[in-house]
Amino acid sequence: MDLAKLVIELREERDQIDEVLSRLERLLKNRGRGRDLPPAGTAAIVAPRRGRPVGSRNKTPTRADGIIAVA
Repeated sequence: MDLAKLVIELREERDQIDEVLSRLERLLKNRGRGRDLPPAGTAAIVAPRRGRPVGSRNKTPTRADGIIAVA
């Protein structure tokens, strides 16, 4: 086997290992951020609210509304 070819293959392998190590270090670094923070891309997206809008409760009629209870 050619010694120069072997050196080239080992350097390529070293570069791949360095890349994998850097990615793993980034994952380890981001792991301590906490789970309650959303990813940066989803921070601007707001989920639509479900249910009734604020202030739309069922209201009972009063005398001021013109309805008079008959006893």
